[in-house]
Amino acid sequence: MADDGRGRELIIPGVLITSQQGEILKQFYRKNKLFPKIIENIRIEVDFEMENRTNVVKLEFFVNSFNENFYNLINEMTTHLKDLKSALDINVYYISHPSYVFSEGAYRDIPNCYGSGLHCHHPGKFQVIDGRNFLDEDIKQKCILNYARENKYIDVYIDYVNNFYKNCANKTSFNAECSAIEAEKIGLPLDKINKCFFESFNTTTVEKYDNNLLKYFKTYSKNEILISDVNQKLAHMISFSPSLLINNRNFWGSWNLENVFEAVCSAYQKKPQIC
Repeated sequence: MADDGRGRELIIPGVLITSQQGEILKQFYRKNKLFPKIIENIRIEVDFEMENRTNVVKLEFFVNSFNENFYNLINEMTTHLKDLKSALDINVYYISHPSYVFSEGAYRDIPNCYGSGLHCHHPGKFQVIDGRNFLDEDIKQKCILNYARENKYIDVYIDYVNNFYKNCANKTSFNAECSAIEAEKIGLPLDKINKCFFESFNTTTVEKYDNNLLKYFKTYSKNEILISDVNQKLAHMISFSPSLLINNRNFWGSWNLENVFEAVCSAYQKKPQIC
C-alpha cells in the first residue's frame, strides 16, 4: 500500500471474509499453534485482476546496469520469461542522472559522466571506480535489447544479462572486455551492437564546437539512447528507480519471482498455461 510520494493514484485494497471462513482460520491456528513449521507456512492468497488486461502484457523496467534487484529477478524469471515471450512485451529503460554542475551548452569533462555531465552514475558498486563503466554497460545492454526486440528473440537479451551479471559483475570484471566476451559466447553480432553503441552518441554539436573534442566524444557528446530512456521515465511519471510497470501500472512489491509473476499473470485477459 504505497504511492510514488505524491499521493497520485493511491489505492488501498480492502478484503472481507465471512465469519464462517474466519472461524476455519481460527480453528486451524488453535489446532496447530504448537507446531511452528506449520504456522510459518500458512499462506492466504487474494487474486486481484488488473483493470487493463490484455493478451500481450507489457513489462517495463526502469533500472540501470548495476541494479542487483533487476539481475536477480531476470535470473529467477528466466524460464517464465522465455515461455511467455510471445505473450509478453519486455522493455527496459536505463536511467542515468545529470551532474549538479551540468550546464547546457558548456563542454566540460565531468568525472563519472558523459555529455558534459548530462549522463552520470556514481562509482563504487562491483568495485567499479569510474561511473562511465556503468554508462557504457547501460548503452550496451540497451543495444542488445533493441537487437533482440527487432529480431523477435528476447532470449538472447535475457541470456546476456544473466551471463554478464554472473561472469562479469559478480567477478569484479565490470568492463567492456568482459561484456564483449559474454556477448560473443551467445552469438551476438558484435559489429551491430558496437555500431549501435557508437552511433548513439550525438557528435554533431561537439564537432561544430571543436574538432579536437571528438577525440573524447563520449565525454562531451549527448547520448540519444540515454536521453530517450530518461524521457520515458518522465513520460510515465516514474519517481525513482528501480521501478517496474505492468500494463502501465506501477508494481509495488518485492522484486521476486513469486510476486512479479503473479502480477504479470493477473494482467492477462486469458491466462497462458504457465500461469
